Amino acid sequence: MHALSRYATGALLLVACALPPSLEAEVAVRLEPAARPATPAAGGGKTELAGDGALVLPYFAVDAGDPQGETTLFAVRNNGSSPVTVRFTYFAAGGGDAAVVEERQIAPHAVRTVNLRAVEGLPVDDRGLAEGFVVAQALGAAAGAGVLSGDFFRLDPAQAAANGGSLRPALDTSCRRWSHRFLSGGPFTGSTRIAFLALDRPATGPAVAGNVYNEAGDLVAVVSVTADQDAFEISDADLELPVKFGSIDWVFQGQGHGAVSATFSASGLFSVGAEAACTEDAETIPGAVLFELPGTFLTCDGCANWQFDMPFDQRREFSKVTVDFDLFVAGWDPARPNGFHAIFWLNNGSRWQDMMGYLNSRGTQNRTVFQSNGPLGNPIGVEIVTYPGVEVGQSYHVHYEYDTIDKVVWYEIRTPSGELRVGDAIPLPAGVGKLSTSYTFIQFGSQPGGPVESLTEGWRWSNLRALFIP
Repeated sequence: MHALSRYATGALLLVACALPPSLEAEVAVRLEPAARPATPAAGGGKTELAGDGALVLPYFAVDAGDPQGETTLFAVRNNGSSPVTVRFTYFAAGGGDAAVVEERQIAPHAVRTVNLRAVEGLPVDDRGLAEGFVVAQALGAAAGAGVLSGDFFRLDPAQAAANGGSLRPALDTSCRRWSHRFLSGGPFTGSTRIAFLALDRPATGPAVAGNVYNEAGDLVAVVSVTADQDAFEISDADLELPVKFGSIDWVFQGQGHGAVSATFSASGLFSVGAEAACTEDAETIPGAVLFELPGTFLTCDGCANWQFDMPFDQRREFSKVTVDFDLFVAGWDPARPNGFHAIFWLNNGSRWQDMMGYLNSRGTQNRTVFQSNGPLGNPIGVEIVTYPGVEVGQSYHVHYEYDTIDKVVWYEIRTPSGELRVGDAIPLPAGVGKLSTSYTFIQFGSQPGGPVESLTEGWRWSNLRALFIP
């Protein structure tokens, strides 16, 4: 059964858009303009599948209605010199409690192979499919010894085809960023299957989003996948990729994390495990909370104060907040070309005095205005004006920091080549302590009909990263 037909019921929503040749062309709008993207509460903790030494099969599928239909097999090897007891836990694709749990002893250097079709008790959906994921955990003294290794392959007897790869270390499922190569056609009939295990995914909206690159490293498309289950699979054909060869950098959305597995096949003659790699930042900050919107998340089309909420499940304290995003300046408001063209507005509360940063361009006045309130003790805020401003038709990277350690709020705007265009800073009072979170959100766009604000029609905002550091 073809992967696409599995999701004909609407369980999976794929969004893809190819880029025109210009790097400043619109990529894709993942979310409707003037709408709020759904974000889960942060700080609730990550789901942990297992401890050290465990392996995970991110996705399996069995056509339970056809004894000769597609199935998944996996194998676990004991690389040690002593027998080891392994607990095999089988989960349905929708997550929740384990569907089946069994323990088996594996002799030294021996392999246990499992055909998922033979596992009794796996839930079967109304399409006749058993889908899910598997965790294999060594028990006892071998639990953290790393003695297990494994592999899997998907078998489709009707097509006389199979593909597979390696089982992932279960600890890898804490990763949020993954990257892999793909092939889609070319001089032979080639394809790529991409399996996901998406833990703690958002209840609504995309589970994962990805930037698609050609082999020269050019961004050619942005894609996203919305799923109503934790374990699922797509193909390159589902994504309608604009190039035959390249790579995809995936980011699990919200507070999601998990594993990605990719396999190649071509002309029914060969299959290769593409081995997706975790690409998390080299240094992770304990207790930090990250909110992201990869790709182009807003193209302004009458967008009135387009807002992205950054909720926490409880009040948290942070010493620093950093915000990064990319910006394309389409033009000035013809009715008010020297007015306040908003670049971003960051608030920690619902009042004006809770505004942590407001950056805007004064258009044809060729200057940049930065304001901040918060604990500065000034109900109308502190404002600094810096020359020059941003230019029409240009792209920029914007960086902002609210730093209670160094007692400063600052921003900078750089060109794609890294050259500083403009930047400035506002000092914080010496007695300011850590930021205590409240109703935290960031806004982009403009306020049509506002007393001083100008419209930002056609402006684009991309690749938002808001990091809260304890």
